[in-house]
Amino acid sequence: MKKYRDDVQEITRSILDLALARQNLTQHIADEKETSGADIENHAVEEKLSSEMTEYAKSSGLDQELARKIVENLIEYSKIAQRKKIYLKSIRAHLRSSKVKSVSIFGAGRMGGWFAKYFVDAGSKVLLFDDDKALARKRARELGCGYAKSFEEAAESDLIVIAIPIKATTEILGKLATYEKTTTATKRIMEISSVKSEIEKFFSKNILPNNLKVYSIHPLFGSIANAFAVNTLIEIGRDSGFVKAIFPHYRTFQMSAQNHDRLMATMLTLPHVHALSFANSVARKKIPRDIHGPSFDHLLELSKRVLRENERVYYEIQATNPFADRALVETLNSVRKLRKLMKDESTFKKFFKETGRVLN
Repeated sequence: MKKYRDDVQEITRSILDLALARQNLTQHIADEKETSGADIENHAVEEKLSSEMTEYAKSSGLDQELARKIVENLIEYSKIAQRKKIYLKSIRAHLRSSKVKSVSIFGAGRMGGWFAKYFVDAGSKVLLFDDDKALARKRARELGCGYAKSFEEAAESDLIVIAIPIKATTEILGKLATYEKTTTATKRIMEISSVKSEIEKFFSKNILPNNLKVYSIHPLFGSIANAFAVNTLIEIGRDSGFVKAIFPHYRTFQMSAQNHDRLMATMLTLPHVHALSFANSVARKKIPRDIHGPSFDHLLELSKRVLRENERVYYEIQATNPFADRALVETLNSVRKLRKLMKDESTFKKFFKETGRVLN
C-alpha cells in the first residue's frame, strides 16, 4: 500500500507541475491579448477545447465527467491569471493618478482581509485597523501588510475601506468626518455594508467636509472569492468612475439605496430565511450523517455556510433592511400557497411548469 500511495503522490505532483506550466503559458497569452485588444473570454475556443478533451478522455479510457471538470477548472483559472496580469497594471495606474498611495482597512474580519490582500497585490501600502488589536496584528502578518496602532494612524491613509458591521460603519463615518475637518488633504472612504438605508440616513443628517469623498458599495461576493474572477458589485448613486477603475474586471451596477435594499431583501434575506429555517428543522431531527440526497445536501451546505458567518452581521442584514419583513411575509405566503397546491395535482403541475418557464 505504501508503494501505491507514493506512486499516487508522485503522479499528483506531475499533474500539478503540468498545471503550473499551463498557467505560465497563460501569461504569454495574456500579453498577446493585451497587445491585440482581444477579449479574455472566448467561449467558442473554450467550448472547442472542452469538447476535444472530453473526446480525448473517452478514447483514452478516462472518465469523461472527470475530464470535463478538470478542463473547466483549468480554463477558469487560466482566465483568472490573464485578468490579473492585464488589469493589475491599470488598477495600479489608477491608484497612482488618484494619489492613493496608502490604504487603511477598518475591520480585520474576513471581508476586511479580502480588501487588504486586494490592495497589497495592487502595490499599495496597506494598514489593517481593528478594535481587537491582537486580531489586527495577526491578520496583518498573514496578509503581508501593516497594522495601525490607533484610529488616528489609520485615518491618515489616502483611501479608507470600512469593512465592519452596519451600526459600527455609521459610527466610524461620523468619527472620520469630524477628524478629517482638521486637514485639507483629499481623503476617500469606501464603505461596503450590505444594507444601505442606515448609511443613507447618516448622509441625510450629516454634512461631510469638502475634502472627504465617500463611495458606498456592496460587493456581492464573499471573502473566499478570487479577486480576479468576474465578481459583481453595486455602487450606490451615480457612476463615480473611481470604483470601476479599481475593479475594472467586475460587473458593476449603479442604483439608489432604496432599490439596493429592496433587491437585497430578495437576494440576501430570502436565502438566509430558507437556510436558517431549514437548519432549525434539521437540527431538531436525528438524521444519520451517512445518508445523503442531492436536494437535502445542497440546502444543508447552504445552511452550514450561513451559520459559519458572523451572527451579528447576519442579524443586521435582516433587522436593518426595511424591506426584509416584506420578504418574510412573501415566504410565508408561498409556503401557504404550496400547501394548498399539494392537494390538487393539476394545479400543482400548472404552477410547476409556469414557474419553471419564468426561471429558466
